[in-house]
Amino acid sequence: MKRKGSLLLVWMIVVLIGVAGCGSPAPVGPEAEGAGQNTSSQTGGDSEAAETNQETNAGADQAGERAVRHLAGETKLVGTPSRIVVMEYGLLASVLSLGEQPVGFADDGKQETLKELDYLTAMGDYTSVGTRQQPNLEVIRTLKPDLIIGDYARHSEVYAALTDIAPTILLPDTKANYDDTLNNHLVIGEALGKSDQAAALVEAHKALLTETVAALPKDKRYLFVSLGDKALNLRTNLFFQPNMLEQAGLTYALEASAPDETAMKASIEQLLEIDPDVIFVSNEEFLEQWLKDPLFLQLKAVQDDQMFTVRHSKWSFNRSIPGAQVVLEELQAFTSQIKP
Repeated sequence: MKRKGSLLLVWMIVVLIGVAGCGSPAPVGPEAEGAGQNTSSQTGGDSEAAETNQETNAGADQAGERAVRHLAGETKLVGTPSRIVVMEYGLLASVLSLGEQPVGFADDGKQETLKELDYLTAMGDYTSVGTRQQPNLEVIRTLKPDLIIGDYARHSEVYAALTDIAPTILLPDTKANYDDTLNNHLVIGEALGKSDQAAALVEAHKALLTETVAALPKDKRYLFVSLGDKALNLRTNLFFQPNMLEQAGLTYALEASAPDETAMKASIEQLLEIDPDVIFVSNEEFLEQWLKDPLFLQLKAVQDDQMFTVRHSKWSFNRSIPGAQVVLEELQAFTSQIKP
């Protein structure tokens, strides 16, 4: 009787386990259309998204199931995505730095920026999915992605359509400040099943930032200016690179007047009112004509030879940890020229 009772008990346990496991986790891949649909009403910032993801997924099973929180909600993923579509440069940089090659990217139908960012070789054989502003959903569908990564500001209106194709996460990129960028990298690492690798890259970046800023004068006012044909685009302290430098202890010359103001169109008269000690300018092709303007020549940074040209693509498009590394390396090259 004892033996029969034991067998009966074992049989009941097996049945219970089978019932508990009958609901399989949402798969990643084209066969799981809509798996990434929004399951949260969250539309606010994701400054705590990476930390929340880690807490949520602490009990994830060995198959790697995880719920990735992002600006558009929450997306369930399992395993390592292998067919990834990306729709912004900063987000692309994080994907590449984690050793993944996207099958599709919104390159605006041209590859010049990818070449300037030194990403074209790393991209391998990818398919253009249109522009960053209006990605081609039909082309994306033909690629059968198992993960789509987009920019919340640009792609929130097509989020439902994207989730019908594959699991989708939307992160801040065009409006990203420094904290957003750090979190983007960690969230993308979580989505790719590479959280440890992403965290290690963030820590290495913070060490380089500390080292770089320690060698720069703290009593100077810095400003990043994107030159135009007739106007100047001044980056505020909420723009990615300035925000990074300001948080590290440098004084930035232009404070945002609104929570989402990352740039300000300005005349030379307005720039002269700010009159920073050190200016980093991009779009060098317009510099010669500005140097013919008598008011431009009155700028303190111009008169003191404290204006430095930087590559626009690397200081504007590449809002990412790898992009920050490029900026810091350029700053280190300027260190000996920036007067204390």
